[in-house]
Amino acid sequence: MSNIAIEAKKVAEYIRNDTNREQTFTAKYIRNVWKLLFPERNVESILPADHCINRYNGGADYKKEGKGPYIFEYINYNKYRLLDIDELWTGNIKHCQGRGNRDNCEIVGKVVNNVRTLDVDKK
Repeated sequence: MSNIAIEAKKVAEYIRNDTNREQTFTAKYIRNVWKLLFPERNVESILPADHCINRYNGGADYKKEGKGPYIFEYINYNKYRLLDIDELWTGNIKHCQGRGNRDNCEIVGKVVNNVRTLDVDKK
């Protein structure tokens, strides 16, 4: 398991234990937790969407790139939800072209009980 995957699991554990947290949270909150736990990490390089079960980010598939486990669900622009440890998630995988282009998203696959299937024609 890559360092970033180990860090992501520890970030998820910290957030899970944060009783004051909201149900959804921002990238800034995620990066602040990452910085608290791993001060040596350049948190600007942390992209929460890389760790979302329902987002596809070009070549950033964690199984190929070692980006880390899917620990979040992307809700909408800058809003994320922490997945429960035993949660079986089902829904669509979206890919948004370009940084901050939240209105230009397309469905590129699906997730059924945490198993991701990408449409090979769209990735």
